[in-house]
Amino acid sequence: MKEVKNLSRYIKYRLYGYPLVAVLLYLLFVLINPLEGFFESYDNYQVEDYFNEIGYLMLFTFFSIETGIGTTRLLDKFIKWENKPIPRIIFQLLVQILALIILFMVIAQIAMYFTPSFISQQEELLVRQAIVLGVLVSIIVTAFFTAEHFLLSWNDAKLKATLLEKKALEAELAALRTQIDPHFLFNNFSTLTALIEDDKETAINYLERLTSVYRYLLTHRNKSLATVFDESLFAHAYIYLYQVRYGKNFNVIIDIHPDSLQKRIPPLTLQLLIENAVKHNTISVSEPLSIKVFQLDNQSLIVENNLNPKTIKEESTGMGLENINQRYKLLGFENGIMVNNTQHTFQVIIPLIKNDD
Repeated sequence: MKEVKNLSRYIKYRLYGYPLVAVLLYLLFVLINPLEGFFESYDNYQVEDYFNEIGYLMLFTFFSIETGIGTTRLLDKFIKWENKPIPRIIFQLLVQILALIILFMVIAQIAMYFTPSFISQQEELLVRQAIVLGVLVSIIVTAFFTAEHFLLSWNDAKLKATLLEKKALEAELAALRTQIDPHFLFNNFSTLTALIEDDKETAINYLERLTSVYRYLLTHRNKSLATVFDESLFAHAYIYLYQVRYGKNFNVIIDIHPDSLQKRIPPLTLQLLIENAVKHNTISVSEPLSIKVFQLDNQSLIVENNLNPKTIKEESTGMGLENINQRYKLLGFENGIMVNNTQHTFQVIIPLIKNDD
């Protein structure tokens, strides 16, 4: 798809570039020659001289456009704009200058050999003009491709930011819908009512955690990233609500290395994955639900739960996992998240994002 898009761009470059570069080359050729003698030469032009001039001008134009496109396509494979913009600009300019100078000198030699009556200047002058034209056109073409790349990158970044904001809002709304779902509210208020009557201290803790859940949602509603530390605190508050209700039948272990706590992930990621596990599995004395959040390396977190599939499955849109996956792709992770579903476990691997990424 990307290759097709690039080919479409290059077709447009040729469509608009050929007439523009032809005019530009003619103007440059006028500038590097004495004006008086240049225009007087037209007084002695014959019909074939006009055809020769147009032919060589189109040949110069062809090599200017195609060399720029060829150089850009070649360097796109080896020196990415995103990774090394300054070396890319310098290297592209040098390659472009070298290629055009060589090609223009070859054209000048061909012109002197096949049309000696048309090319009456000395060889040294033609070589110098070819070098000047090659340098000037290379600077202009390289400047165009550089500006075009950064303009496209700016537009892509703006579009991705808009889509990311949309996905983040969808995730927040999905999480919020869970929290204000009548069943969720009824269960929490029923648990809170029972605690108030039996264990006021636990009831206070329960209410504080429930408040923390909603406070986190409000605080991070407009953010595209949150630290692992903040996410884990939020997850602990959210987990507590289930642990009071299910007791020892619901067990969550979060084991994250301290060095990774300041890395970042999309907000509500852990909450959505825990909610996903609760939603699709039974939780009972005979079938407890165990969830583990841990690391195998410094680049990713793993959220894993055992499988106790519900006999009567709840209606699911699948938006939780897909939303997390899409948000990672918008953040530049082309592969998104990884899901491993076995006979006994369900595992989701989420990348950790460094602060400087």
